[in-house]
Amino acid sequence: MGLHGETGVLQSQWHAGMFAYLGSVNQFSWWDFPQIFEDLRHLRLGEEVTIESAYNRNTGRKDKAVTVGPVTPASVILYENCVLGWSHQMQYLDAVLVLNTPIQTCFEKTLERDRGRRNVCDIAARFLVTTYSENIFLDSLEQGFTGKVFPINRQGEFSSMPERVSVKDVPVPLPTITKPSGFKGTVFVDLDGTLVKHYPVPQPSAEDLELLPGTVEKLSALRDAGYTLILTTSRVHYNIWPVLHRLKEFGIEFDQVVCDLPIGPRHLINDNKDGECRAYAHPVLRDVGIANIPIEDSHAPPGG
Repeated sequence: MGLHGETGVLQSQWHAGMFAYLGSVNQFSWWDFPQIFEDLRHLRLGEEVTIESAYNRNTGRKDKAVTVGPVTPASVILYENCVLGWSHQMQYLDAVLVLNTPIQTCFEKTLERDRGRRNVCDIAARFLVTTYSENIFLDSLEQGFTGKVFPINRQGEFSSMPERVSVKDVPVPLPTITKPSGFKGTVFVDLDGTLVKHYPVPQPSAEDLELLPGTVEKLSALRDAGYTLILTTSRVHYNIWPVLHRLKEFGIEFDQVVCDLPIGPRHLINDNKDGECRAYAHPVLRDVGIANIPIEDSHAPPGG
């Protein structure tokens, strides 16, 4: 009755930053519980409830309309979900049946159910996220609602509470990186004031991100020439994902990002080989851009 998010919510929250992603991993944020319990209240009053934009498991989108009720006062309303609600809402339920199924069986059934529309890695990742949330929910049931909780097994017999497998790590999306075609060298390039306009206090959402002239063209040329591109920044790592997402939207490709650098000079130290200089510096004025940096000529021998 009202999925607050869907498959894409994890990906979108990952772009919003680490803290937003960790919040979205908890399935208590996936469901609109106030609306769910408002719908349950109307059903108990014998009224008909129409759920607009309900989650459609076949499409993975909220594109289904469902009408429930009306029900008679003697009816039993079954509300099924992996997590039923927050603690302050659980008091409105008369009884909670907890199906005790071994976690291995749960995973095998999830694989069987979803294998036609997701790959194994996606299924496993979602299963970890679900298990993490279910553990929180089961702990809350044992701590505050033992009088109305009835564990049963798959045969419908009274059982014990499910055994919990601790989830200490959650999956994160991995970016797809297209490696340059050659091994010409590595370019370390600063972000604020060099590739994008400098702001003393940049917005974590990256909505103020403004490319400087020549950024896309120069980085694309360097990448096509075979350089590995590493971005450097003083921005903190847990707020960098919106920035990286915007850069990719602008068409910028890069290989790595080094965050949390202190404000101040940066020195490149590298060894020479057979008289060839292998360490260069290209200081630029703030917000001027990198269009005129002659990196392609850096391999010329001194005096050549």
